[in-house]
Amino acid sequence: MENFGEDLRRMLGSSLAHVVFKWEPGFEEFLRERKKVLDPETITYYRNIFKKFLEDKVLNEELINYVINHSNKWVKNIFRHNIQ
Repeated sequence: MENFGEDLRRMLGSSLAHVVFKWEPGFEEFLRERKKVLDPETITYYRNIFKKFLEDKVLNEELINYVINHSNKWVKNIFRHNIQ
């Protein structure tokens, strides 16, 4: 990273430019099965946060900084789960 940081940023920028966040049934299934989120109200809460703060956003450095610095810690948590 130290020697190739700028090249790495350029490569990541071009490869991540096509990743757009969408709430999909597969993500909901992932939350239920892999993350053991079984309460329907929690799923609804996660969906509302996702739709308000992440839906249709392009994965880039600006979005990552936005998520890291967001006042609602659940935005970061849902972001991380979605990346998985």
